Amino acid sequence: MITREINDKLIFAQRNEISEYYTYSWLAKRTKDENNRKVLENIANEELRHHKVLQSITKKEVKPRWFWIYRYRLIARIFGLSFGLRLM
Repeated sequence: MITREINDKLIFAQRNEISEYYTYSWLAKRTKDENNRKVLENIANEELRHHKVLQSITKKEVKPRWFWIYRYRLIARIFGLSFGLRLM
């Protein structure tokens, strides 16, 4: 049995994974370089897979952290892809 504390941490991680999936997917769509796009798509798919694994454990559907997603999008637009990725 999972304790409440561990479950809360798993839900937090699950929310981060789905948020990162949306962020990496968006970055991949905006990237012109084909190699970078493929790498970002692969990372996004890994994040989604992690989310699904955590979801199978927690049995909860969580919403992404849209504020953080938009924050990283804005940072990547202003300062560039490399800087935005380093902050993640």
